Amino acid sequence: MVKVEKWYATWCSPCTAMAPVLDAMHESGEIELTSYNVEESMGEARANGIRGVPTLIVRDDDGNELARFQDHVSLQQYLNEG
Repeated sequence: MVKVEKWYATWCSPCTAMAPVLDAMHESGEIELTSYNVEESMGEARANGIRGVPTLIVRDDDGNELARFQDHVSLQQYLNEG
């Protein structure tokens, strides 16, 4: 299963808009989803090079970054190509 990190903020409208799509992908088993609120995880966000929200990071089983996206449409295209 593809592991996806969702970096978001509560005030971010695009983050709120994509949340139901990502939740549905998670519930269907298409992705394993871990969510991080950048306001609560500033140190981790900095360590992961998060410069804006939303940010979606795809990781392999060892935690290596495979891809990074700013929207769920790009993530879905990436998953469909793989």
